[in-house]
Amino acid sequence: MKLLFLLINYIYMNNISIESRNNEIHLKLSQTKKSNLAIRFLGGLALCICLIPILLILILEVKVSFVTFLIIFVSCLVSAYLGKLYFWNKYGVENFFISKEKIKIICDYKLFKDTIGEYEFENIETLLYQDNKLIYAELKAKELCKNKYSRIVFKVDEQYIESINELPVSKILDIAKRLRQL
Repeated sequence: MKLLFLLINYIYMNNISIESRNNEIHLKLSQTKKSNLAIRFLGGLALCICLIPILLILILEVKVSFVTFLIIFVSCLVSAYLGKLYFWNKYGVENFFISKEKIKIICDYKLFKDTIGEYEFENIETLLYQDNKLIYAELKAKELCKNKYSRIVFKVDEQYIESINELPVSKILDIAKRLRQL
């Protein structure tokens, strides 16, 4: 059982990076790897949905009309969405840049980046989930959540910013400690 916990801990530790530099904390949370076969299937499906209507139109020599453009447009939209899911599951990384007065969140999909938000604040708190309830990340939280994982939540003034990925409670407490030192 302990070996299994260490293996899970090792997998999660490789997906977390915390750097402090120039009065800024950079928290990098990678997507945990899922089944490689499922990820490849998702990428192949996205590619097929995009290419099949175009190839069928070329092979069958269908007249170019409004309907054919509509079919190509819809298939490209569906393909783009599935492609975004593929890139998120394959390369997805959440980046939190936290300084004294500002937090910036960027999701990196390898080929493109998506800025989720940039928030200025007067007060920031670090929270985590315990039995589906938010609690403040304090030392007593470590005793409550022994050997558990949770999503990190930043309370920025009155807004809540939540990560998608889970990380060990000990890392959340470390981040909370570093935020208090800013």
